[in-house]
Amino acid sequence: MKEHQNAENRNPRPSLIWYLENTIIDETFEEEDNGVTSNALTFPRLGREHLNARLSCQASNTNLSPPPSKVIILNINLRPLSVQIVKKQEQLSAYRSLEVECIVTGSRPAPEITWWIGSKPLRDNVINFSQSNLTRSVVQLVPEAQDHERLLICHAENPHLRAKSLEDTWKLDVQYVPIVSLKMSFSKKSNHIAEGDDVYLECTARANPRPSKFFWFKQVGYANRAQRQRRGFCERAKPGAAKCRNDSGEYKCAAQNDEGKATSNPVNLQVTYPPVCISSKNSQVFVVLEKETIELICEVNSSPPPDHFMWSFNNSKEYIDIDPKLEIKCLNFCYFTQISNVQD
Repeated sequence: MKEHQNAENRNPRPSLIWYLENTIIDETFEEEDNGVTSNALTFPRLGREHLNARLSCQASNTNLSPPPSKVIILNINLRPLSVQIVKKQEQLSAYRSLEVECIVTGSRPAPEITWWIGSKPLRDNVINFSQSNLTRSVVQLVPEAQDHERLLICHAENPHLRAKSLEDTWKLDVQYVPIVSLKMSFSKKSNHIAEGDDVYLECTARANPRPSKFFWFKQVGYANRAQRQRRGFCERAKPGAAKCRNDSGEYKCAAQNDEGKATSNPVNLQVTYPPVCISSKNSQVFVVLEKETIELICEVNSSPPPDHFMWSFNNSKEYIDIDPKLEIKCLNFCYFTQISNVQD
């Protein structure tokens, strides 16, 4: 710091002396030819101890009157001395609100305090209040699953001394319900799954803590077993291969940990197989009169449903094609109704 004081046109010429409080710190004044006396003070290192100190320059050329003086009160910008996030918890639950407090000491004027999770600033629900050389900042934090293992940062800086900023960090351990997804894969490249093909359902769960159980569901019923936890936060389970038509249906999986249980997206497995006559009506004998009209029903089970039927007599090798304009009805099975006049 530099201060310069002059005294002009005094007779005899005055002495100019700098005081810090009541202590002389510089009495090396200069007398110039124009009658001016000056004392340029260089203060090498201002410290915290000089805050609000009285710096005065006195001009004196007689003992008969009190010396005139000029007083400066030192108002110093001070960097933060410490930043601390208090009460860092070992574990947090995702989406549960909590207050986190940060204390900053030593800054003058009051520091600017900002909160961050990783590189994302937290601007909402932040309250700052100062008292003496201590500033408190409170943020209402609602951690999310993706915040696990990210750093919560309390950053403090004096607006006049930004290069002297300080910060404290807290590595978050966020506990959250499993995030579960289900996907289907199979060995062959075709999009159609036939009986006998190997089909795998893979359940993946991202969770903290690790899932302790896995569950499998087919349509509305419980389908499989619980599975023991595995290493890592990405858990996988494979129920096996779907090899028969009864494996068709909608599948889901679920994972459970100490935070709760969550269910995956549904996956629909459709196993294709050729038409098969329903056994209860596979063979029937009809006795009819000549030219009598009868109704014959052919019922089959298949996936996908049939789009074409053919008829024949059991003593004939020829098949009769059915008019495609006629209706084929499909519920859990397909049937076609043929009404005909029986002749010789």
